[in-house]
Amino acid sequence: MEWIFNFDLSKLSTGGRIALAITGTLPLLGWLLLKFQPETLELGVDVLSLFNLKFKFRKKFREELAELAPNAEHQFKISPLKPEYQDRYFQTVQPREGALLAWEKLAKVLIKALDLYGHQSARSLELKDAMNLLCAANIISGNQASILLRFYQLGKDIQDNPNFSPNKKSSYEYQQVIEKLAEWLNNEINRNQPTPKKPPRKTMVESFIPPGAKEEHPHVVLTGIRGTSTGRHWLMDKATFTLGANQNNDVVILGDDYVSGNHASLHFESGILLLTDRGSKNGTYLNGKHFTNNSLPVNFGDEIQIGTSMFKISAA
Repeated sequence: MEWIFNFDLSKLSTGGRIALAITGTLPLLGWLLLKFQPETLELGVDVLSLFNLKFKFRKKFREELAELAPNAEHQFKISPLKPEYQDRYFQTVQPREGALLAWEKLAKVLIKALDLYGHQSARSLELKDAMNLLCAANIISGNQASILLRFYQLGKDIQDNPNFSPNKKSSYEYQQVIEKLAEWLNNEINRNQPTPKKPPRKTMVESFIPPGAKEEHPHVVLTGIRGTSTGRHWLMDKATFTLGANQNNDVVILGDDYVSGNHASLHFESGILLLTDRGSKNGTYLNGKHFTNNSLPVNFGDEIQIGTSMFKISAA
């Protein structure tokens, strides 16, 4: 009996042709790998592994972008994205290069945020830390920070892996969103730049204590002016006053993810009232100046920020 097979390749879909090409190539690839040395076999396995990683990255990039883009439009009120993409654009800019160029625009805005709301000596701060600083300064919300961080990480993955690249359509959509987010964030930072203030003056302990009072009972009031503690007052009636999320603090700040358990303290040392950051995760602010694991002198009228809450120092 004679069997006759007649395939019309023109009727196959693109996916079918790719599958046919792969299945037809695999036996030949296997024969070549087995014929030559084990080093060649290892090289072939490495090539297949890299191909698999690149394919997985493209799929992850495409799926995450499809999830993030609508959320970005809603949270940041940016104009809707156009579903179509421009072939002429793709002829001049490669997908990986275009995505990285857009990502660098967002990175520059985050560097600007670190300069304004971070502190110059903190070389350990990374760009993703700018999101926490912007939240603490009430520039962006927690939901907006989460979206920005995920968009930032997509670009960071491309930068860290020279072999990774999104496809053309995903790259163009990513560029559209990133450029709009970078422009929006830059405008918000410019509109809410902290007002420069003079460095706090060293204040002698006598100016905080009424006549006849002991040093252990300073005459200082801490008033909540922003955040969950707005409108509340605390009399600093002992030499050391603690602030943080734990219940054993003198000022307990609840419901704020940027406040550490034992965040900061006020205490007297050598005749000066000092604000100390107690190794908090997100640092402490005095009159807009960010610091960690350090102490700064405090004066009447100074403003202390911990997380999203702000307090003012005044006389009782």
